[in-house]
Amino acid sequence: MIRIEHLHKIYQLKDRKITALADINLTINKGEIFGMIGRSGAGKSSLIRTFNLLERPSQGRVLINDEDITTLNRAQLYR
Repeated sequence: MIRIEHLHKIYQLKDRKITALADINLTINKGEIFGMIGRSGAGKSSLIRTFNLLERPSQGRVLINDEDITTLNRAQLYR
């Protein structure tokens, strides 16, 4: 199971902050298939990049089989 809890992603661009994701909650059970659609700039890429930790979330957790992967360092993620 994959669970996203209260996920936020804020980008700092020079003198302003851009909120890409705000309080995202999602559960994907084993065997379920999901797709994402939305307008350009809606946060689809930010969600995927934060979900797989190519980007670290500003707040919130990503749990895979109840393990909070947002607490893992790079070496732990590669195991």
